[in-house]
Amino acid sequence: MSNLYAILGVKSSATQSEIQAAYRRRARELHPDVNTEPDAEDRFKQLVEAYAVLKDERRRARYDAREGPSPRRRRSPRAGDRIRYEDVRVGTDDLRSSVDEFLERERGAGRSRGSNVELRISLADAYTGTTLDVPLDGRRPGRRAAPLRVEIPPGAKTGDRLVLAEQGLLLTLVVEADEGVVVDGRDVKMTAPITPWEAALGRVVGIPAPHQILKVRIPAGTNSGRVLRVRGQGLPQKPGRAGEPGDLYVEVRIEVPVELSPEERRLFEDLAEVSGFDPRRTVGR
Repeated sequence: MSNLYAILGVKSSATQSEIQAAYRRRARELHPDVNTEPDAEDRFKQLVEAYAVLKDERRRARYDAREGPSPRRRRSPRAGDRIRYEDVRVGTDDLRSSVDEFLERERGAGRSRGSNVELRISLADAYTGTTLDVPLDGRRPGRRAAPLRVEIPPGAKTGDRLVLAEQGLLLTLVVEADEGVVVDGRDVKMTAPITPWEAALGRVVGIPAPHQILKVRIPAGTNSGRVLRVRGQGLPQKPGRAGEPGDLYVEVRIEVPVELSPEERRLFEDLAEVSGFDPRRTVGR
């Protein structure tokens, strides 16, 4: 099989956006309607077939494993290298076969324990991306290997895995969320406190989301337990991946002040005198 990356004119480390841009550029050049060279149609068909494989993450991973770039370009990262998850298309689905093969090989070599290293990051870092140093044991006595620098892209999730075959390591990502915050795929669910007057009158309030303070509109008459959906504020997609970011779901919880100033107490007493609202009143009574 011809080298699919060469057909598109990109490097094997190209991102999905770079592959798409290269395909569009080459398609304009090779389309039989505009290119009169005798082999234009055949080259155009090769281009379409190459793009069909490389634009699909799973097919691309299988192609790399089977045909792949040259061994020189495919070497495993070494101590002191700076590597990125997206360079090897990390993901529980993308690398499932590679991970299984790696673990089987490690078990056969008697290294079934100690090969899996967890990389722990905060949910805020999962939103923005971060860089981690992975320590490596020195291969020679008295020498300490420099750590690997692993770039975690925005949108990385718990369970993303990366094989470093040369070091005999399987890196597994764990995203740690604060108490009460739940990550469901790319959606993020959390609770947020609001005041009684914000709930009754409606307000735009600042909600401390994992990655930033978000301005969220509280509708008038909101009760505790109501869930507000903030579109596009869940985990982003990894760079170069198709798909939309997740959503943020905020369950509001009404909290009352524990200590009242004399003025606040007077206002609450006035409200109690004039208000006819009774949440315990039975319907029809």
